Amino acid sequence: MRPAHVVGLVRQAVEFQRLLDTREVRFRADLARRTGLSAMRVTQMLALLDLAPSILSYVLSLPPGVPARLV
Repeated sequence: MRPAHVVGLVRQAVEFQRLLDTREVRFRADLARRTGLSAMRVTQMLALLDLAPSILSYVLSLPPGVPARLV
């Protein structure tokens, strides 16, 4: 079973933020080029990190196989 799509998005956003914080990537546009995503998509994914900590914790704790409609 695969994790819910949103779990993968949040995990990727955490990694994107780590790359920005450590200066491995300087700008979101650089991150977009590096990952093959649009700069807008990178921005949207990073915006997930602005959710309340309790929501992020809930999303990251979802077990694999949870249908998207239940998230």
